[in-house]
Amino acid sequence: MTDASVLYVGRDRERAGTLPGEVTTAATLADAVSALDGVDCVVSEYDIGDDDGLELFEAVRERRPTVAFVLTPETGDSELASRAVDAGVTAFLPRDLPEYDRRLRERVSDLLSDEASETGQLFAKIVDGVGVGVALYAADGQFRYVNPTYADLLDQSPQSLLDTPVWEVNPTVDPDRFERYWASFAVGETRRAEATHRRSDGTELPVETHTTAITVGDRQYHVGTITDISDRVADRDALERQNERLEQFASAISHDLRNPLDVAMGRTTVLTEECDSEHLEAIAGALDRMDELITDVLTLAREGKQIQNGERVSLDRIAESAWGTVGTADATLSVGTLGDIEADPSRLQRLFENLFRNSLEHGRVDDAEITITVDRFDPEGSAGGFFVADDGVGFEDTDANAVFDQGFTTSETGTGFGLAIVESVAEAHGWTVRARPSETGGARIDVLGVEWC
Repeated sequence: MTDASVLYVGRDRERAGTLPGEVTTAATLADAVSALDGVDCVVSEYDIGDDDGLELFEAVRERRPTVAFVLTPETGDSELASRAVDAGVTAFLPRDLPEYDRRLRERVSDLLSDEASETGQLFAKIVDGVGVGVALYAADGQFRYVNPTYADLLDQSPQSLLDTPVWEVNPTVDPDRFERYWASFAVGETRRAEATHRRSDGTELPVETHTTAITVGDRQYHVGTITDISDRVADRDALERQNERLEQFASAISHDLRNPLDVAMGRTTVLTEECDSEHLEAIAGALDRMDELITDVLTLAREGKQIQNGERVSLDRIAESAWGTVGTADATLSVGTLGDIEADPSRLQRLFENLFRNSLEHGRVDDAEITITVDRFDPEGSAGGFFVADDGVGFEDTDANAVFDQGFTTSETGTGFGLAIVESVAEAHGWTVRARPSETGGARIDVLGVEWC
């Protein structure tokens, strides 16, 4: 940047001496145009003799289309700012702004870096036209670039956001912790988050953000993109309300059914003591099955609720804990080195319990020994995860895709809700499931889309 050349146009030439690079001055449009050769950046006041700064900008663009141009009127004016932005000036910086000299010096310094190269100009043209909000801010948290889409989403102009701290539009950013947040990024690292951004009228907009740390020359910046996720949030809220109603309905049905069921089970017990009939055993079995169905329907309604606040858990320990509740002496569990994930521990344990029961109840023949394996697998595209597999009879003639259907079962005593609950728990975490044969010919259930800690 020491070889960079800056042309200052206007009467306030004392300020020109504070700018970086080699600085030359001019008083009129004609003088400025004649001095453009070799200039990397033009800083111009608005009133320049008989002409104005926007007229100079047009003349500069005709002769040097890639030169950065900073317009510095005496005072801020929204109409002039709008005209300047529409014309395509690189930066608009009124001289009555607080700390104007520092801001001008930093702005010109930024423009004289690699950002002002032809590649940088091309990048600006590209991101100006994309349908995603793009912004760039520096180590002080202030925006250095905002594309029109970003500004439109916040009901502002790009110029009004320049030199504005990012925490003024993103309330989730704590200005007191910004330095620590900034330093926590490695160059090239990208982080995704959901947040709310504040519009000019004070209303909030739900957005998905992607923030990447980059270097331009010897300076570090953050490039952030935002997309409007209002529909996603509304759909999620609607689904949550639907799930709440479903749970209330299931709870009410469960309560209304259990009362007469308990009476029937109690009277069946009394009858068994008073008389001997081959029908009583069948009646008791049917009542027990009804009890299991009620429990599973209620569980299915509850396990489908979206996970709001997961916690870091050890998948190894959750699997072993689940085995402790369902394992048998004639079955073996083999757990690989899995790692940690973000999940609801109780619901995750329920997922493993149901998968283990499925293998124990449907994978064995005549209570033969069976080995169940839990392990992780490498990502397939973006869908890595873990699996539960057994060396039992497998799906035989069953369509593997049908095993997650509610009520599907190959057993006379099964309720058909075990794997449906597994799928429901997975979806509540944002995962998906699939069934396929294991390497030994048994059954394997994959849980995909898991992000490891």
